[in-house]
Amino acid sequence: MSFDLDLANRRALVTGATKGIGAAVVQTLCGAGAQVVAASRSVPDQPARGVRYLAADLSTAEGASAVAHHHASGSEVRAERAG
Repeated sequence: MSFDLDLANRRALVTGATKGIGAAVVQTLCGAGAQVVAASRSVPDQPARGVRYLAADLSTAEGASAVAHHHASGSEVRAERAG
């Protein structure tokens, strides 16, 4: 299946972003031109080019607050994959 996804200059926030489906979502959004903030408990050893990583544990108040701050600052696309 193929479709045209143009997200040029759109801001996206993805949680659970370093493994599995979350990592695939990050890759897809980047490929579509989005500016991606990828939030997860840790930053990958080999970060994807053009992705801004945010180390945040969503099971803590501090981590949830950090992610909420990024969303409040203007994310236009949000994908929540944290388990």
